[in-house]
Amino acid sequence: FVVIIDNVLDDEGVLEYKKQFSETYAFLLMPTLEELHKRDNARDERKRLTERIDELYEKFSRKTHKELQVIDSTGQSVKDTVSVIFDMLPENKN
Repeated sequence: FVVIIDNVLDDEGVLEYKKQFSETYAFLLMPTLEELHKRDNARDERKRLTERIDELYEKFSRKTHKELQVIDSTGQSVKDTVSVIFDMLPENKN
């Protein structure tokens, strides 16, 4: 089975999960900042996260990630991104 945790975790947070669950895979969806703002602007005005997007983009885009597999999801549909993730899982690599 597959469990997906939709959360904001850095490499250290992923390592905490790996202590309990050795087969843990983490992905960082990292579209361009422009794409993030475009998606945010498509939300209801009361649900927009503009400041949080800027804060997290700054944090995650400036470092190399050892535990997170970074995916540039700019221009991808949800289905496209899910497909990329499943293709990156060890059991699907050949």
